[in-house]
Amino acid sequence: MKTLMTHRRSLAAIAILVTTAAVLPLGLYWLFVGRIPNMDPIAASDYLRAAPGETTLIDVRDPVEFHTAHLEGALNWPLSEIDSLQVSGHHPPEVTGRRFLLICNGGVSSAEATRRLRSLGVADTWNVTGGLQSWIAAAEMPGYPAIATLRLGSGEVTPLPYRDAPPGEQAAAVIAGFVIKPLYMLLSAAIIVLLWRRHASDLALLRWGLVFFLVGETFCTVNYVFFNEQSEGVEYMHGLGMILGLSFMLIALLEGIDSRLVHYSSETDKCAALSLCKGCAKYADVPCGLRRVFLLLIPSTMVLAGIPLTASPETVSYNTTIAGTPYNYSHAIIQQLFEIRYAPFAAIVFLSLAFALLALGGSRGVRPSKVLFGIGVGYLAFGLLRPVLLGLFSSNMVWFVFWEEATELLLVSAILTVLAIFRDRLLAEGSGVALRGLVTRGAA
Repeated sequence: MKTLMTHRRSLAAIAILVTTAAVLPLGLYWLFVGRIPNMDPIAASDYLRAAPGETTLIDVRDPVEFHTAHLEGALNWPLSEIDSLQVSGHHPPEVTGRRFLLICNGGVSSAEATRRLRSLGVADTWNVTGGLQSWIAAAEMPGYPAIATLRLGSGEVTPLPYRDAPPGEQAAAVIAGFVIKPLYMLLSAAIIVLLWRRHASDLALLRWGLVFFLVGETFCTVNYVFFNEQSEGVEYMHGLGMILGLSFMLIALLEGIDSRLVHYSSETDKCAALSLCKGCAKYADVPCGLRRVFLLLIPSTMVLAGIPLTASPETVSYNTTIAGTPYNYSHAIIQQLFEIRYAPFAAIVFLSLAFALLALGGSRGVRPSKVLFGIGVGYLAFGLLRPVLLGLFSSNMVWFVFWEEATELLLVSAILTVLAIFRDRLLAEGSGVALRGLVTRGAA
């Protein structure tokens, strides 16, 4: 019973840690962007159209980026100069007494510039939500922005980015959104129903993984249907669902391999790796070979988690037409920062804890280490998948979306296939076998 209580306390501590990791990005977003006075591109355009002599659009990017391409009529006032201000009134003379609308690539740097100017007493200063990415996206909506052209470094004026999608790409976009996504969501729901009354620990974990995954994809659908894919909060819930879904699926896989095949955690069954080792740590004072492998594997995985930390966000936003419907393809800077900064950092934290528990926790540390490892790899997989796809398809986002959706269909199909192949033992055996074993070991 004492072992069972310790196990429950470990799971409670992990649940608190996972919840904190899930909520923290929302707090960081509110601190650095959400609490800043914001204005969407449509409202900003209305001000520029109604009172052009009283409102100024200010681009806070560095001069090189600004001169490469910027919205027609925007003035450049770099964030570095704004941050160096000590008192108000040191702004460029041509904008004295005007309302400031601050813009950057994705709305993050301009939010910082807005906060700085307001702290100096420049009250009528607003951050343009989503930056240039959202401005371009708004160009295909009713009430499009008044400024619909870019001025290039050469002095040439060009329309906002637009890319013709050939019929094949349009077909791929339609298939991804209206065939592949509904199909894997239906399959996920079917598997959840199939596993609903299965109490074996690996099947229960798999069920919850699919629940989180399905909830995340539902948020994705809501963002498309109701928010034109421009809601950062709803998109975050989509990403969080993917992370938790992948994490629980991996934990289920580890638990299934352990309890059904390897028997590493079992105190009574022989470990399947016994034939590879000179002796077994269960029966003799010898080091465990599998433990030593994982003590090498976890730090190696942490190194992989560091890869996205060296990447930089990329400004991607262009309009097109899919099956006669205007559509914007973009990947928000704020989302990219979550994927290449927060997710890898969270992965390293969870993997570090998994390593510490496995190295120092003895036999009691195996199960919580397994859970922490799965969560860490869930964050890692998410932190690698999208940046890799973006790097491959930043100039043609149709394939970014198509291959993300196709990958998710392959994942769900693989789960369904494994359950079908091994249905006689996985689904027909008495429920609660693994959980009863855990309780029995705890009571002992």
